[in-house]
Amino acid sequence: MKQLLQGKFFSPDYQQIIYNQFEQCQQGLRTVAAYTKELYRLSSCFDLSMTEEQQAAKYISGLKYSIQERVILHDVFSVDEAHNKTLKIERLQSRIPLSKPPTPIEETTTEAPAAAPVTT
Repeated sequence: MKQLLQGKFFSPDYQQIIYNQFEQCQQGLRTVAAYTKELYRLSSCFDLSMTEEQQAAKYISGLKYSIQERVILHDVFSVDEAHNKTLKIERLQSRIPLSKPPTPIEETTTEAPAAAPVTT
């Protein structure tokens, strides 16, 4: 049924186009949730014959580098595990950094400079 609908309503290279979009999918400026949603949408459009570990690797490879470098420190075997870790990392990265503690003000003397002698 699915093939009949695709043959009738989609171009012959539809599967190729969707697969290429899947392969090139990157997080970019999107949130982790939006990236994950797009990847799931694309993967649901064709029969994905990848193991769970391969899907997790694809998911991680499309993340922003600053998130990737933290996720790969952990053993991740599924997209769900990777997604949960990336959400935590994104939350940590989006926190407003605490301001630096004030530096101690160096003690300065408050003595007035000596007045120059007045000559008349």
